[in-house]
Amino acid sequence: MGDSGAVVQTQHEYMKLVNRHVFGFTTLDAYEELIKLLIQIRSPKLSKEFRPTAIYDILEAALPPLTDEDLRHLSDTIEQMDQTKQQMEQLDREREALRKLNNAYDRYNQRLLADQVEEYQKADTRLSKSESGLSRMREQQETLLADISRLEEGIEQLGLEEDTLVKHEERLSSHEVWDMEKELTSEREREKQQKDKVDTLEKKEESKTQQALESKTRIRETEAKAAQLDQDGKDQLEKLEMLADEAAFSGHNQNAEDYEKLVDDGPFEFMLWEKEAKQFERALSEGEDILRAFADIKEKVMTQKKALDEEQQQLDRIRQEEREWANTFDEEKENQVDAIRLWLDRSEHLREHGESAFQQSARMVHQLFADSNYEDVRAPFRALTDHFTSEQKTIVAERQVKIEDLEKEKAQLEEERNAWQTTKESEPGTKEATLEARKKLGEQGVAFEPLYASVEFLDDVPEETRVRIESALMDAGLLDALLTDEDNLAFSHDRVLTPSPAFMVPTLADYLRPELPDESRLRPETVDDALRSIVIGSEAGEGATTFDLDGSYQIGMLKGHALP
Repeated sequence: MGDSGAVVQTQHEYMKLVNRHVFGFTTLDAYEELIKLLIQIRSPKLSKEFRPTAIYDILEAALPPLTDEDLRHLSDTIEQMDQTKQQMEQLDREREALRKLNNAYDRYNQRLLADQVEEYQKADTRLSKSESGLSRMREQQETLLADISRLEEGIEQLGLEEDTLVKHEERLSSHEVWDMEKELTSEREREKQQKDKVDTLEKKEESKTQQALESKTRIRETEAKAAQLDQDGKDQLEKLEMLADEAAFSGHNQNAEDYEKLVDDGPFEFMLWEKEAKQFERALSEGEDILRAFADIKEKVMTQKKALDEEQQQLDRIRQEEREWANTFDEEKENQVDAIRLWLDRSEHLREHGESAFQQSARMVHQLFADSNYEDVRAPFRALTDHFTSEQKTIVAERQVKIEDLEKEKAQLEEERNAWQTTKESEPGTKEATLEARKKLGEQGVAFEPLYASVEFLDDVPEETRVRIESALMDAGLLDALLTDEDNLAFSHDRVLTPSPAFMVPTLADYLRPELPDESRLRPETVDDALRSIVIGSEAGEGATTFDLDGSYQIGMLKGHALP
């Protein structure tokens, strides 16, 4: 055989080698169960009436039953999975809701900041335009004031010239009138021109004064608008400062100081300020992403910690169960030893020679699954049980033969019973000529039925009484007699019952009731009248048709007694 083979002496040793090198079961019982299962699976395939469901039934029967403990662990695991799934779904819904809320809040803040910056830029533009208009109005005011000063000086000069002319006129009036007339006319003409010139200057002065008043009004309005725009700018700066404080935007203060310093010098450039604000906004967004990621990591850590705690609790429970199972296993070992002792004491065939085997088996039980298996536990009793098993197999075989004989007899009786059950009433021995005559009556449309097919015993009639009545009716020839609704029926090769109901006496109607086939056209009243025409007992007198419950009967002068 070489180094790779082995020679064994017994079938048991060969089974152990095959199990060790091929299947690897811990016990030979499991190996034997496998062999039996394979044989059971193979057996249906060798049968002529092979059904796939037979193999399914065999495999299903071979499966070990699930214990409550297995189902409890499985149920707990499924329940934990369902709870975890529900928690994850709830967390996903909450995370999605927070994400939507955060996005909406971000869009709101961005829109609010953009609106404030846009409004601030518009206010600054309006302020710049107002300041430019104010400068132009101030220049116009200065020009108008200079024109007013020149006009006032001209008016004053014209007043001096008027005084001079008046004095000159007075001086001329003292001269010779005739000598000075021409000069006077000339002077008056010049005076008129001077007055016209004064009127013109006064109108110009009045117009300039009106323009100056309008300019002052526009200046005041422009100054008010400039003050309002300046106040709006300050309000916007305060709002921006509040938002910058909330967002911790450190560059706002420097930009605000630059704006306050340079706003009076001309239009302020917001490019740098806007650039820094956008950079800070991106930094805030990145920080928000980092915080969100941190929150997710923190949540995962808490989840992992919770799972770790649950696993630790599960481990503690498993260890506790292990200790409990170890104690239970020790108790079961003792129970097995006690069970073996009880089995040995109850066995008349093994009790006398089984003490030594019991001691060896008890030691194997205490070493079970460590240095021994169940086959080692049973080995000491193997020789004792083989002889007893052989005897019992012989007894079982003999009893099996008896059981098979009884099963055959039972099957035969069941077939007879089924045959009786499928036939409602046994047909009496009706002759061929009678059957042919009844067939012709059916073709003629005559409604008829034989008595046995038209009645049924009442439920409370004892079986013995039923047998007596049926035997008497058959012996008297009435059981197969016809019942018909026709009064004068022409018939041949047959017997017809003519109803003549009797009253106030016991009749067959007290034991039988009409029960016609579904396809019958015979009236139930006809059957009932026929039953009431047959009297039970001797009250009807001589010559009447009577029956008795002991099987005796009388039809006219004929008397008889039927066999049971």
